[in-house]
Amino acid sequence: MQKKRRDRLESDAKLRNCFKKWLVTNSSVEKQIISEDICNEVDNDSTAEVAATSLITDLNSYHPLELIEEEILIGQSQDEFGPNDSEAQEDRNSQLSKPIKMGNSEIVRYWLLYSNKKDSLFCFCSLLFSTTKTNNFSEISKGFCDWKKLNPRIPEHENSNEHQRCYSDWKNLEKNLKEGKTLDSDLQRVINGKMKKWRDILKVIVDAILFCAKNNLALRGSTEVIGEQNSGIFLNLIELISHYYPLVAEHVASVKAKKTTTSYFSPRIQNELIELLGQKVRNEILSNVREAKYYSVLFDCTPDASHKKQMTQIIRYVHITEETCRIEESFVDFIESHEKTGKGLAAEVTEKLEKDGLSISDCRGQGYDNGANMSGKYNGV
Repeated sequence: MQKKRRDRLESDAKLRNCFKKWLVTNSSVEKQIISEDICNEVDNDSTAEVAATSLITDLNSYHPLELIEEEILIGQSQDEFGPNDSEAQEDRNSQLSKPIKMGNSEIVRYWLLYSNKKDSLFCFCSLLFSTTKTNNFSEISKGFCDWKKLNPRIPEHENSNEHQRCYSDWKNLEKNLKEGKTLDSDLQRVINGKMKKWRDILKVIVDAILFCAKNNLALRGSTEVIGEQNSGIFLNLIELISHYYPLVAEHVASVKAKKTTTSYFSPRIQNELIELLGQKVRNEILSNVREAKYYSVLFDCTPDASHKKQMTQIIRYVHITEETCRIEESFVDFIESHEKTGKGLAAEVTEKLEKDGLSISDCRGQGYDNGANMSGKYNGV
């Protein structure tokens, strides 16, 4: 009895080792939905290897990032798993190939996959397209591991209506992927077209804002509706560009006809873009100052239209390039000030310089207005 049990275990082990040669490599199915493992556990070491070879090894880890078809091939792996003697090879051929009645030809069962972690066989078609949790082969998510019953179970499953339907869906998907005719690819093309459209419109809006900023022109008028009188320089400039740019003309016409609720012309969008552009310019100036190392500061306090006290920050530094060496005096920021004493204002100045990544020890000059709290001999900044 022990000898029979040992022989059976050895036979099962040989058969499993044969199936380990059949793993996912590459043949025309979407990358996001292919699994070789079918398990919840993810091995960190194998994850890096899988990422390098563009293979997905855990179906439960799948989450679609975008609707772009990526082909994965299904076939025989070049990896070696376990012994490969003549008996095991014969067992593999008998299970992984389907004989054809006419002649001695055989059809390889590419739909049959082996999971190394699960130590089980899976029907790849059923994994992708089955609408049920079980079939006459096994539970779809758990696989088949009754190695002694492979011979009746595999042909039975292969001839079932459910398998043939899933197999047909798989091959249709493979054909459509090669021809770029999947629903996902069509939808992705539409999405990409929309993205390009809005990017081009946004570029025009940014250019119009930059034009107004460079020329010290107010953007807004007395109305915020494009096409009306006194709508401001920004909206009038957009309308002028639309006369020569069909994409912008189409967008402006849609906004006027109220066919779209998204225009990107609102004052809030203008202010957000100005803030982003200003931050980009500010970062460039501060980068040049840090490169120059030494600098001087100019601060001046004045109330704005809303009667809030604002401190203007200006930095002077030497900008050195391969071609020129010149002194730059650049406006950096407005700082809302809540202090009135020289000590409090000095704390705000040093705090702002630290926020800008500038060391106060590198400051070689200071300039302030004539207020006692700013430039006073004893209690000034």
